[in-house]
Amino acid sequence: MSLEPWKNDPNFTQSELWQAVFASKNLGVFWKDCDRRFLGVNDYFLSYYDLELADVLGKTDEEMGWNEQVDRFKNIEEKVLEDGQGQITWGTTVARGKSRTIIAYKEAIYRERQIVGLLGFFSDVSQQQDRLDELSKEARRDSLTMLKNRWALEQADLTGQELILMIVDIDYFKQVNDTYGHQAGDEALKLVAEALKQEFGDQYCYRYGGDEFLVVGPVSQKDLREKFQAVQKALQDRQIFGKKVPLSLSGGYVQAVPQNEQDLDAMLQRADQYLYQSKEQGRKRLIGEN
Repeated sequence: MSLEPWKNDPNFTQSELWQAVFASKNLGVFWKDCDRRFLGVNDYFLSYYDLELADVLGKTDEEMGWNEQVDRFKNIEEKVLEDGQGQITWGTTVARGKSRTIIAYKEAIYRERQIVGLLGFFSDVSQQQDRLDELSKEARRDSLTMLKNRWALEQADLTGQELILMIVDIDYFKQVNDTYGHQAGDEALKLVAEALKQEFGDQYCYRYGGDEFLVVGPVSQKDLREKFQAVQKALQDRQIFGKKVPLSLSGGYVQAVPQNEQDLDAMLQRADQYLYQSKEQGRKRLIGEN
C-alpha cells in the first residue's frame, strides 16, 4: 500500500473522518436531543434493527422497546446529558427478533458550551459474549470429572435456604493409585462423579479437590442416606481397564440454613469432621447430624 497520499496530505478533515465513521458497516451511529429522542442514525443502525428512518426519529429507546436493561441504558444517557462525561455501556438489545449483546459509547454534544444532545456508537459483540459465556462455564467445571468445581461453589447462591451439605471421599484412594496406576485413579474419580450425578443430579454435585466430592442441596436426610447407599452399590465391583477395582466412599454431612458465607464455611468444617469420624469408625459409611 502506497504511503504517498499520506505524505502529501497527512491531515484528514473532520468531515472526512465523520463520513468514514458514519458509513461504517460494523458500527451503529446515532444522535439524540436532550430528551433522549433520536435525531438521526446511520444506515448500519437501521439495517441492524431492520427499520426505516421514520420508525426511529423522535422516539426514545423506551418507546422503541429494544433494550433489555432499560434502566441501565437510560441512566447512562441521563448522566452523559447531565455532566458531559462520556460513558460506556454493555448490555443486551432485541434486534430482528433476537437478543443481541452490544457495547455502546455515548458522548455529549456541545453548542456554545451548552449540552444540546448526545452522540452514540454501538458495536455488536454477541459472538465475543457467547465465547465468554462458554469460557465461564468451562471455568466452573472440573476438567476430569466435568462436575462443578470449587470456584463454582464459591459463586453459587446457597444462603437463606435449608440445605444438606455432604462431603465424601474415596476409601483407600492412594492404594488405588499405587496398585493400579494414576490413570486408573483418574477413572475411579470419573466413576464416582458419574454415580453421584446419577443419584443427586448434576446441579448439586461438586468436585471439591483431590478425591473429595460435595453434594449441596435441598435433600432430606432420608433421601441423602438412601442415595448414598445407591452410590455405594453402583461402585461395587466396578472394572477399570479390565480389572476389578473395589471402590467405596466415606462421608459426613450437616443440615442447616446458612445465612452467609461464614455459615457455609462452618457447615463444611462440621461435615468434614463427620467425614473424619466415618473413617475412624471403619470407612464405607455416612455419618452426620441427626
